Amino acid sequence: MRHGRTEPWQPRRTTWWGAATCSPILRVPRPEEALAKAELAHKITKLIERRRLTQAQAANILDVDQPKGSALRCGRLSGFSLDRLVRFVVLLGHDVEIVVKKRSRPGVPARLWVLLSRMWPDWRRAVQIVTPGTVVHWHRRGFALYWRWKSRPRRAGRPAMAVDIRVLIRQMHAANPLWGAPRMHGELRKLGE
Repeated sequence: MRHGRTEPWQPRRTTWWGAATCSPILRVPRPEEALAKAELAHKITKLIERRRLTQAQAANILDVDQPKGSALRCGRLSGFSLDRLVRFVVLLGHDVEIVVKKRSRPGVPARLWVLLSRMWPDWRRAVQIVTPGTVVHWHRRGFALYWRWKSRPRRAGRPAMAVDIRVLIRQMHAANPLWGAPRMHGELRKLGE
């Protein structure tokens, strides 16, 4: 807030998932109604944002107090019925069109969850719900570990020689002090044949 002027109502960025896939997992009562309410609340928030209304102005137009307007903006929809949300859209100057269509069959992910829950009834204990940022953190940490392993320091220099070969070279040098490295190498190669 600057100089007594209230800022435009900023909506929370929210992604709404399909009710048909969420209801078996989250145990949402009446998932179709919850999805419809969520979509209507999202539209109402977008309309308020588009008109650049403050929270007080929006609450005045919708004929609710500011805490109710804030609850609507934050997605706490338990105190709102579908009829009331539709009335809010009309109060904001828009028409509501209801479309009835045939329900689509559940896709592969829904069937997978059903099959998984039948084969492994206690699967919910193994599931951990995380944010996308956590998954990105895990991937970055995994790549860092992989590249640290890939570029780990190895033994530098020439590979180690067996102890008995070193002893043999010292004996040859003691017996023939005038032989250089090329001659000794040649003699050692003759031994290997």
